[in-house]
Amino acid sequence: MRNAIILPQVKGSLTPTLLTLLLTLGMVGGCGRATETRLIDLAIVGTHDAAAFNASPQLRCQDLTLEEQLEVGVRAFDLRLVDRYDGSGCLDLYHGEESLGLEFTKEVLPLFTQFLTAHPDEFVILSLRKEDDERHSQEEMKAYIQSLQRALERPEVARLLYRGQLTRETKVSEVRGKLLILLRTRIDEDVCLPYFDGFQDDTTFVARLVNPCGGTLDLLVEDEYIVSDTFDMSDKKVALTEVLDYAEVMPDHWLIAYLSGTGNATPEEVAEEINPYAYRLLQERKSLPGGIYFVDFAGMPEALAIMTLCKKKNSKI
Repeated sequence: MRNAIILPQVKGSLTPTLLTLLLTLGMVGGCGRATETRLIDLAIVGTHDAAAFNASPQLRCQDLTLEEQLEVGVRAFDLRLVDRYDGSGCLDLYHGEESLGLEFTKEVLPLFTQFLTAHPDEFVILSLRKEDDERHSQEEMKAYIQSLQRALERPEVARLLYRGQLTRETKVSEVRGKLLILLRTRIDEDVCLPYFDGFQDDTTFVARLVNPCGGTLDLLVEDEYIVSDTFDMSDKKVALTEVLDYAEVMPDHWLIAYLSGTGNATPEEVAEEINPYAYRLLQERKSLPGGIYFVDFAGMPEALAIMTLCKKKNSKI
């Protein structure tokens, strides 16, 4: 049974499409060119569990490396971190309990800082989550926070961090050339990085991004990742269609939609059905809400076609 969604009633019977969503991207390679375009009006292609390209078959979510994802136009990356709790400050990339063989500070962050240095007109969004939720003692949380702060305070990273407010009026020009960090796991109050307040599990919901140093941004989030209908995956398709309907009447909310899923099917099996579905929907859609669309298996032909549609559509904003 799908979760109940407490959101404004949507008039009419729209047939929103995932693919149409991405068309709003108004960017070349993922970042918009219109100086006064609001960030939330771009449709930004992201990757769910972006580092899970070499995971085991049950957990594998991507078929491109992080470098390759940047090359095809991905500009938002969902990354899951686990501290080593040994005082080293090292943060390893994980998917669930499985290590992905990458370290955040020395192996992953440099990919993004080098990219932004070479492409100052672009921006990169990192959604960061502490993956080992069960280790939440005061000492463990302190270790994670200190390691993450140490990673972000490295001079080559700190100079690129977006430090401004993040609101519905934030312009693309303000974040260009910057690394925008969104925290799924909240850290210290005095750290001026926006965190997700009210993130829920396996449902569609309204939440908020809050910056302790000022600024809030309302969110509309679809993260219904448990796919029970393994034949047609109609439950996931309905969730995606519904969230686009809601986005039509909530234009000042930043839409975050996960095209990914798992449960009774592997992430790859879901992507094989949902990526073509999303492409068809977005291709047919006349208008596309801005937001971040997190895909699995970004190298699939339909996912790459979504990237192309986004570039063409966003270039007109």
